[in-house]
Formats: sequence, C-alpha cells, structure tokens
Amino acid sequence: SAMMSSMSGPFIAASTVLVNDFIIPLSKNKERFTDKKVIQYNRIILVCSGLVALALSLWMKNVLVALDFANCVIIGGILFPVLAALYWKRATAKGAIISMFASTIAVVVGYIVWGVSSWLPVIPGVIVGLVVLIVATLLTPPEPNRLEQYAVDATESEMS
Repeated sequence: SAMMSSMSGPFIAASTVLVNDFIIPLSKNKERFTDKKVIQYNRIILVCSGLVALALSLWMKNVLVALDFANCVIIGGILFPVLAALYWKRATAKGAIISMFASTIAVVVGYIVWGVSSWLPVIPGVIVGLVVLIVATLLTPPEPNRLEQYAVDATESEMS
C-alpha cells in the first residue's frame, strides 16, 4: 500500500500534464473539452499509464535495469530538445515534442533488440532525437520568441 500511495501522485500528475498540455492544446475542437470530458480523459490516461508501468515492471525484474532504462529514455528523449530550446532560436515546440516521442520509440526498440541489460539503446535514441528534431523543426513554421515577448510584457507592466 505504501508503493501505491507513493505512485498515485506521479500518475495523476502525468495524466493531468498529458491532457492539459498536449491533448487539449493540440485538439482542433477545444470547446468539446468540458470538465466531465477532461476528467474522463485523465482517467483513461491514468489507467493506460498504470498498465504500461505494470508491463515494464514485469519485463524488467531488476530495479537497476529499470533505472538504466529510465535514464536512456530521458537522455535520448530530452537531450537535444533542451539544448535546442536554449541555443537554437529556430527550434519549435512541435519539433521538440515529435523528437521526444521518436527518440523514446527508438530507445524502446533498442531495448527490444539488444535486451534490457544493454546501454546501447541510448545511441539510436540520441541520433533519432537529433535528426527528428532538425527535420521536424524545419518542416514546422517558426514560432514567435516567447521569452522576448515576456520581457516586453514585463517591461510594459512595470512602466504602467
């Protein structure tokens, strides 16, 4: 029961982030998301993420292997999107999101190919993440620089 209590928060947070930050903003018809519908989506994602966690825990019988898997997904998934967000003005949010998903898939496929005790899946994960980030960013329209807009808004509010 202690494990279930500890993990309920991250699962609820993950489902809320997926619904509020991905599903609703990427939907063409945002008006259909009533409070009842948002709760329904959260519950569906909560069950699905629980099933994925269960499957992963049955697949990886060792905690250290699971930590290695998590690190490979994190390194492969967010290394280049974070670097691009910091240093590449042309990088887009859509390119970063697509890159993270593609990299995660590459890492999972790498674990299926090389086994769960291998560190090799991070290599295709990083490579796929970089290539997909560049291609997806160049195929999506440039986004306005939000940091500059926040600075302008902050300066204007201080002056008034």
